[in-house]
Amino acid sequence: FAGRLLLDGCFLPPSTPKPLVLSPFSVLLLETLNDDELLAQWFAQFMTAPKYPMLLDQTGEQRRATLEHKDGSVSRFENGQKDD
Repeated sequence: FAGRLLLDGCFLPPSTPKPLVLSPFSVLLLETLNDDELLAQWFAQFMTAPKYPMLLDQTGEQRRATLEHKDGSVSRFENGQKDD
């Protein structure tokens, strides 16, 4: 039985490989990962998000990050939120 599965045509590689086609989601994901500015903003927001948001009032936890942009402007993040 196991030998039959290995010889089954649906498990064999195609004789002519098909070209790689990226889905629109894959394209968007790759564009986002290649955007250093967007990735830095996401990382700052993610790293400052409270570990236990439901206990924020009790713990008084404050996580902050400052992000300097290429144009010289600065964005500040506190507890996962961007301060405007």
